[in-house]
Amino acid sequence: MRPSLVLLLPVLLTALGCSSPPAAPAPAAAPGPPSSNAATPRALATSDAAPPRAAPARDAPATAVVAWWDDRRAQAWRGGDVGALQELYLPGSRAGAADVAALRAYVSAGVALTGWQTARRAVTEVRRTSDRLVVDVRVQQRDTRARLAAVRDGEQRTLPASAPRDLRLSLDWAWPLGGWAVQEVREVRPIAGAGSLSVRR
Repeated sequence: MRPSLVLLLPVLLTALGCSSPPAAPAPAAAPGPPSSNAATPRALATSDAAPPRAAPARDAPATAVVAWWDDRRAQAWRGGDVGALQELYLPGSRAGAADVAALRAYVSAGVALTGWQTARRAVTEVRRTSDRLVVDVRVQQRDTRARLAAVRDGEQRTLPASAPRDLRLSLDWAWPLGGWAVQEVREVRPIAGAGSLSVRR
Protein backbone atom coordinates (compact mmCIF):
# COMPACT_ATOMS: atom_id res chain seq x y z
CA MET A 1 0.00 0.00 0.00
CA ARG A 2 1.34 3.42 -0.90
CA PRO A 3 1.74 5.86 1.99
CA SER A 4 -0.86 8.61 1.95
CA LEU A 5 0.32 12.09 1.09
CA VAL A 6 0.24 14.58 3.94
CA LEU A 7 -1.09 17.70 2.27
CA LEU A 8 0.70 20.81 3.44
CA LEU A 9 -1.89 23.53 2.87
CA PRO A 10 -0.16 26.31 0.95
CA VAL A 11 -2.01 29.19 2.50
CA LEU A 12 -0.55 32.59 3.24
CA LEU A 13 1.88 31.81 6.08
CA THR A 14 -0.03 28.82 7.47
CA ALA A 15 2.86 26.47 6.79
CA LEU A 16 5.30 28.82 8.49
CA GLY A 17 6.59 29.72 11.90
CA CYS A 18 8.47 26.63 13.08
CA SER A 19 11.69 24.77 12.36
CA SER A 20 10.07 21.98 10.34
CA PRO A 21 7.10 22.36 7.99
CA PRO A 22 3.93 21.55 9.95
CA ALA A 23 1.28 19.64 8.08
CA ALA A 24 -2.50 19.46 7.99
CA PRO A 25 -3.93 15.93 7.84
CA ALA A 26 -4.95 14.88 4.36
CA PRO A 27 -8.63 14.30 3.55
CA ALA A 28 -9.64 10.66 3.90
CA ALA A 29 -9.46 10.08 0.15
CA ALA A 30 -6.39 12.18 -0.53
CA PRO A 31 -4.12 10.75 -3.23
CA GLY A 32 -0.79 9.18 -2.32
CA PRO A 33 2.54 10.06 -3.90
CA PRO A 34 3.33 8.46 -7.23
CA SER A 35 5.01 5.05 -7.23
CA SER A 36 8.67 4.76 -8.14
CA ASN A 37 7.82 3.80 -11.73
CA ALA A 38 5.33 6.62 -12.21
CA ALA A 39 5.77 9.16 -14.96
CA THR A 40 7.47 12.44 -14.23
CA PRO A 41 5.00 14.76 -12.41
CA ARG A 42 3.26 17.17 -14.72
CA ALA A 43 3.93 20.87 -14.51
CA LEU A 44 1.75 22.67 -12.01
CA ALA A 45 -1.27 24.36 -13.56
CA THR A 46 -1.03 28.12 -13.95
CA SER A 47 -4.16 28.91 -15.93
CA ASP A 48 -5.68 30.87 -13.04
CA ALA A 49 -2.56 32.94 -12.41
CA ALA A 50 -2.40 36.65 -13.14
CA PRO A 51 0.86 38.47 -13.91
CA PRO A 52 2.58 39.49 -10.65
CA ARG A 53 2.26 43.14 -9.72
CA ALA A 54 5.31 45.37 -9.58
CA ALA A 55 7.25 45.40 -6.32
CA PRO A 56 6.07 48.18 -3.97
CA ALA A 57 8.42 50.99 -3.05
CA ARG A 58 10.32 50.95 0.21
CA ASP A 59 7.88 53.46 1.72
CA ALA A 60 4.73 51.78 0.38
CA PRO A 61 1.83 51.18 2.82
CA ALA A 62 1.96 47.93 4.77
CA THR A 63 -1.22 46.71 3.05
CA ALA A 64 0.44 47.09 -0.37
CA VAL A 65 3.58 45.26 0.76
CA VAL A 66 1.63 42.31 2.18
CA ALA A 67 -0.61 42.12 -0.90
CA TRP A 68 2.41 42.10 -3.21
CA TRP A 69 4.22 39.44 -1.18
CA ASP A 70 1.08 37.28 -0.96
CA ASP A 71 0.51 37.50 -4.73
CA ARG A 72 4.14 36.56 -5.48
CA ARG A 73 3.89 33.58 -3.13
CA ALA A 74 0.66 32.39 -4.73
CA GLN A 75 2.31 32.64 -8.16
CA ALA A 76 5.24 30.52 -7.00
CA TRP A 77 2.98 27.86 -5.51
CA ARG A 78 0.73 27.66 -8.56
CA GLY A 79 3.74 27.33 -10.85
CA GLY A 80 5.68 24.94 -8.64
CA ASP A 81 8.55 27.45 -8.79
CA VAL A 82 10.78 26.70 -5.81
CA GLY A 83 13.34 29.32 -6.86
CA ALA A 84 10.73 32.08 -7.01
CA LEU A 85 9.45 31.07 -3.58
CA GLN A 86 12.95 31.15 -2.08
CA GLU A 87 13.41 34.72 -3.31
CA LEU A 88 10.55 35.84 -1.04
CA TYR A 89 12.53 34.94 2.09
CA LEU A 90 15.83 36.08 3.53
CA PRO A 91 18.63 33.50 3.71
CA GLY A 92 18.37 31.50 6.92
CA SER A 93 14.66 32.23 7.45
CA ARG A 94 13.00 29.31 9.24
CA ALA A 95 9.68 30.38 7.76
CA GLY A 96 11.15 30.24 4.28
CA ALA A 97 12.71 26.82 4.85
CA ALA A 98 9.33 25.45 5.93
CA ASP A 99 7.47 26.95 2.99
CA VAL A 100 10.02 25.75 0.43
CA ALA A 101 10.01 22.24 1.92
CA ALA A 102 6.22 22.15 1.62
CA LEU A 103 6.31 23.17 -2.04
CA ARG A 104 9.03 20.62 -2.81
CA ALA A 105 6.83 17.93 -1.27
CA TYR A 106 3.94 18.88 -3.55
CA VAL A 107 6.08 18.93 -6.68
CA SER A 108 7.85 15.64 -5.94
CA ALA A 109 4.49 13.95 -5.30
CA GLY A 110 3.03 15.18 -8.59
CA VAL A 111 0.38 17.28 -6.86
CA ALA A 112 -0.72 20.55 -8.47
CA LEU A 113 -2.75 23.46 -7.13
CA THR A 114 -5.26 24.78 -9.63
CA GLY A 115 -7.13 27.31 -7.50
CA TRP A 116 -6.35 29.74 -4.71
CA GLN A 117 -8.50 31.77 -2.32
CA THR A 118 -6.96 33.58 0.60
CA ALA A 119 -8.79 35.83 3.01
CA ARG A 120 -6.61 38.63 4.38
CA ARG A 121 -7.78 41.24 6.83
CA ALA A 122 -6.62 43.65 9.52
CA VAL A 123 -3.15 44.35 8.17
CA THR A 124 -1.66 46.54 10.91
CA GLU A 125 1.75 48.17 10.81
CA VAL A 126 3.50 47.47 14.13
CA ARG A 127 6.81 49.24 13.51
CA ARG A 128 8.92 50.40 10.62
CA THR A 129 12.47 51.52 9.88
CA SER A 130 14.20 52.29 6.60
CA ASP A 131 14.80 48.59 5.92
CA ARG A 132 12.46 46.65 8.24
CA LEU A 133 8.65 46.34 8.29
CA VAL A 134 6.72 44.46 10.97
CA VAL A 135 2.99 43.88 10.44
CA ASP A 136 0.19 41.93 12.06
CA VAL A 137 -2.28 40.24 9.72
CA ARG A 138 -5.23 37.86 10.01
CA VAL A 139 -5.28 35.21 7.29
CA GLN A 140 -7.45 32.25 6.30
CA GLN A 141 -7.50 29.87 3.37
CA ARG A 142 -11.03 29.52 2.01
CA ASP A 143 -12.51 26.39 0.47
CA THR A 144 -15.15 27.87 -1.81
CA ARG A 145 -16.64 26.28 -4.92
CA ALA A 146 -13.80 23.72 -4.82
CA ARG A 147 -11.38 26.22 -6.32
CA LEU A 148 -8.49 24.89 -4.27
CA ALA A 149 -7.85 21.30 -5.27
CA ALA A 150 -5.09 18.72 -5.34
CA VAL A 151 -4.69 17.26 -8.82
CA ARG A 152 -3.03 13.98 -9.75
CA ASP A 153 -3.71 11.76 -12.75
CA GLY A 154 -6.51 14.13 -13.76
CA GLU A 155 -8.41 13.67 -10.49
CA GLN A 156 -9.34 16.60 -8.25
CA ARG A 157 -9.67 16.60 -4.48
CA THR A 158 -10.94 19.61 -2.61
CA LEU A 159 -8.84 20.67 0.36
CA PRO A 160 -10.60 21.89 3.50
CA ALA A 161 -10.51 25.49 4.63
CA SER A 162 -8.15 26.46 7.40
CA ALA A 163 -9.05 28.28 10.60
CA PRO A 164 -8.22 32.01 10.77
CA ARG A 165 -4.78 32.79 12.17
CA ASP A 166 -3.34 36.01 13.53
CA LEU A 167 0.32 36.35 12.56
CA ARG A 168 3.18 38.81 12.90
CA LEU A 169 5.23 39.13 9.75
CA SER A 170 8.72 40.66 9.74
CA LEU A 171 10.04 41.74 6.34
CA ASP A 172 13.35 43.32 5.33
CA TRP A 173 13.98 45.53 2.33
CA ALA A 174 16.14 43.29 0.13
CA TRP A 175 16.52 45.26 -3.08
CA PRO A 176 17.90 44.40 -5.66
CA LEU A 177 16.83 40.88 -4.71
CA GLY A 178 13.26 41.81 -5.59
CA GLY A 179 11.81 44.04 -2.90
CA TRP A 180 10.54 43.01 0.52
CA ALA A 181 11.57 39.58 1.83
CA VAL A 182 10.31 37.74 4.91
CA GLN A 183 12.63 37.00 7.80
CA GLU A 184 10.27 35.79 10.51
CA VAL A 185 6.65 34.74 11.03
CA ARG A 186 5.04 34.04 14.39
CA GLU A 187 1.55 33.77 15.83
CA VAL A 188 0.17 36.62 17.93
CA ARG A 189 -2.89 37.22 20.06
CA PRO A 190 -6.16 37.78 18.17
CA ILE A 191 -6.09 41.11 16.37
CA ALA A 192 -8.62 43.51 17.86
CA GLY A 193 -11.30 44.61 15.43
CA ALA A 194 -10.34 42.11 12.73
CA GLY A 195 -13.98 41.12 12.29
CA SER A 196 -15.07 38.94 9.41
CA LEU A 197 -12.68 37.97 6.66
CA SER A 198 -12.95 39.13 3.08
CA VAL A 199 -11.71 36.88 0.30
CA ARG A 200 -8.79 37.98 -1.82
CA ARG A 201 -8.28 35.98 -5.00
